[in-house]
Amino acid sequence: NKKGETLLNYAIKKNNIELVKYLIEHGANSNKKNKQGITPLICAIKKIDRSHSESFKKAVIHMLVEHGADINNHGGKGGKTPLIYAIVYENEDIVKYLIENGSNINKSDFNGKLPLDYAIESQNKNIMKYLV
Repeated sequence: NKKGETLLNYAIKKNNIELVKYLIEHGANSNKKNKQGITPLICAIKKIDRSHSESFKKAVIHMLVEHGADINNHGGKGGKTPLIYAIVYENEDIVKYLIENGSNINKSDFNGKLPLDYAIESQNKNIMKYLV
């Protein structure tokens, strides 16, 4: 669209799981970044509005990863990885899922900050345990 949004990111932002599923099943690029450099996976992790349930978020994230989303792809300002975004939003289930599916715990953002640095800043001991 005019704002540089991808259709998959738009469907995620609109909480439309049927459209997300349809797009993924019909070959939508799950790694295509929008104008701000945000991939669909990062979009799903960042989606925090109250109407966006955790079950929707998890379902979308699982769908994206199962269909080839790059879980180590940098995106957005500062080049945070999906794992770093999950840590910033303190979503322990998503942190665990990403690590279990091959997320690189030693991949820094563009400023050299590691996932563990973000976990230490958040003081979330449960997340720190996944990273050491």
